[in-house]
Amino acid sequence: MPQDDARITALMNASNDLAELGQFAEAIALAEQAWPLVGLKDRSNGMFVWVIESLIHDNFAAQRWDEAANWAQTLIAHKQPGDLASGDYLWLGKIQFEQGLHDLAYGRFDQAFRESKAAFQGEDKKYKSFYQQEKARR
Repeated sequence: MPQDDARITALMNASNDLAELGQFAEAIALAEQAWPLVGLKDRSNGMFVWVIESLIHDNFAAQRWDEAANWAQTLIAHKQPGDLASGDYLWLGKIQFEQGLHDLAYGRFDQAFRESKAAFQGEDKKYKSFYQQEKARR
């Protein structure tokens, strides 16, 4: 396991460096190499969250909505239930919003807001505006 952790760390550090440079395709490729070393076997391992959240972020930044949605759904389905946070739901809501799946996005935004009233803090204002308009309409 320590050997896997060292390999994961090296891959993810390089992936994060590429993402910071806006080289998302290359960053995704490295994170995808790390994923089989982490996988679903140890969801409590911080490596699980690091790899999967990087894959969500980088696919989102590259506007690869379907891939980002798959990773966000995997995170929600496999993260320890007590560890789910508003940001986990917010990611999927943002992706669904960008996919034009507004009913689904509203549901995820609502989950995020119920988890934390500050869920939209630091996010693009369009997501909070959409949520508030939909909440008022429903």
